[in-house]
Amino acid sequence: MKHIGLQSLIIDCYVKRVYYNKYFFIRLVAKLAF
Repeated sequence: MKHIGLQSLIIDCYVKRVYYNKYFFIRLVAKLAF
């Protein structure tokens, strides 16, 4: 149970990190484009 919780926490952090990086990249492109 504890291991699954830790694994889901790591996955959650990874997903947030990927989403944040994607959002940052989109903002950077938008700043350059406009």
